[in-house]
Parts: sequence; structure tokens; C-alpha cells
Amino acid sequence: MASFFSNSKKEERKVDYKLVIEKLETCINAQNDNVTIAEYLDAFKQIRLFFTLMGKIFDIVSSDINAKINILEEYMKSEEGKNYHDVRSMLEYESSNNLLKNSRKPSGSRTLLRLHRGLEFLYVLLEAIVDLPPDENIVHVAQGAYKGTLGKYHPWAIYYGMLMALKTLSTTKDLVHRTAEQAAVEDFQSDVGPTIIKAGRNAHTIIQTLYREKGCLELK
Repeated sequence: MASFFSNSKKEERKVDYKLVIEKLETCINAQNDNVTIAEYLDAFKQIRLFFTLMGKIFDIVSSDINAKINILEEYMKSEEGKNYHDVRSMLEYESSNNLLKNSRKPSGSRTLLRLHRGLEFLYVLLEAIVDLPPDENIVHVAQGAYKGTLGKYHPWAIYYGMLMALKTLSTTKDLVHRTAEQAAVEDFQSDVGPTIIKAGRNAHTIIQTLYREKGCLELK
């Protein structure tokens, strides 16, 4: 696993998988089933890079993630920033003040919901590829992961475009080499990938529950 976690300058454009794991684990407050937004966004800054490194055709995905990170950070820096410390307080504040459907800009709750759906796609994709032979083509499992997660919420044009974009993927080995410096595919499939899957699923489950309790899972 160590080969994924070097901090040398030449690896700055690669995904820091150690940071993804760290932030997905530490953003969770297990005592009150909550998620800290700042650390969650730190994980997504690396997830955005993951999509960037998948190929130029995925630039629209990474740009969309970046835009949503910026929106949430603006809320966190605002006068009402204390209400955006964690997912529970954000949902409570915005629902109590009729801000869930902000006419001026997307609400924090709506914005984080889109990232939340993207996290599900990521860990479902990883669940599929960690069990495949490193040299097996991953297009079919990547498309299946998309159809079962993000694809359920996208209009046809985006849905079709994503399926075409996923056709450009090759193998697990190729994806790991694109995203991690000096990557050992065996380490990714046996250790790094499963650790990200577990941390991502845990964060996703808590956020899913919080949104369900507030009736916010279908925010437009």
C-alpha cells in the first residue's frame, strides 16, 4: 500500500489515496451519526482529480465537482457558516428557514446531495473493479455502476454522454496507473480500493439517512 502514498512533488497531479481514505474516515462522527462537511469536501477534491485523470472526456465531471465544492465552501465562509459545519446542521438550518430551494443559487443541501450521489458511483465502481483480473476490460462494469447510481438522476443527454465516456476506459491496471504514481495494481485491488469502498460506503450511509429523515433525497 505504501507505493500509493508518497508525497514527492512529481506525484502532485496524482490522486492522494491516503488522503481520500483519511478524510472519508475522519469526516464521520459516529457518536451522533453525522458528517463534517469540510473534511468531506477535502476527500472530494481528490475524487475530482480521479475523474480528471480518467481522461479528458471526463473533464466536465471534474469541473462539475469543483463547482459544487466552491458553492459549499462559499456557504461555509458566509455569515451563516456555523450552520454548514456538518450535514445535520445544514439540513436543519436550510429546511427550517425555507432555503432548500434557493432561487439565487443552489442550496447547500441540494449541492451536497449531488456530491453524495457521485460518491456512491465511485465506491460501486471500485467494488466492481477490485474483483476483476487487472487486464480485463472494465467498460461493462463501469457502465453498470453508473446506470445503478448517478445514471438514475441524469437526463437523457447526460446519461448517454456518460455511457459514451465510460466506453473510453480500458482495464483496472490502466485506471490505477493513470491515477496513482508508481501504482501496484495488486495493492489497489487488495487493500487501497477496499478501504476506500468501506469508508465511502460508511459516509454515504450516514448522509443518506440524514437526507431521508428530512425528506430531502429528491431535492431538485
